Amino acid sequence: MSVRKTASELQGDLWPLHAAAAKTKRERDSGSGPHCRPWCALCRVDTLAIREFYMVKDEVWDAAVGPDSFISYLCIGCLELRLGRRLVPDDFTDAPLNECRGDSPRLHDRKTREAPA
Repeated sequence: MSVRKTASELQGDLWPLHAAAAKTKRERDSGSGPHCRPWCALCRVDTLAIREFYMVKDEVWDAAVGPDSFISYLCIGCLELRLGRRLVPDDFTDAPLNECRGDSPRLHDRKTREAPA
């Protein structure tokens, strides 16, 4: 009894793998799904690539996007645009994420410099 398969049968066996790989690529490219990149919801810049990954206090975020918003990521510029002011060190939480080194110059500036009086 032969267990050999025809080329079309082999292709059929591989199809789910190709479909899964294509779906993963679509999700990565579109910014959705489990493999998404942290795109700024307004300007669509990759906040991880520009090193602007941070966490602000709930009241700051809610003032910018609203408490019921589905927005997950904003670059510093877009967050400040929505707030109508510059961020100051007191706006950031004490989450370990905010202790990371390697921030963008703009994010580092906001975490360390007080706003002018």
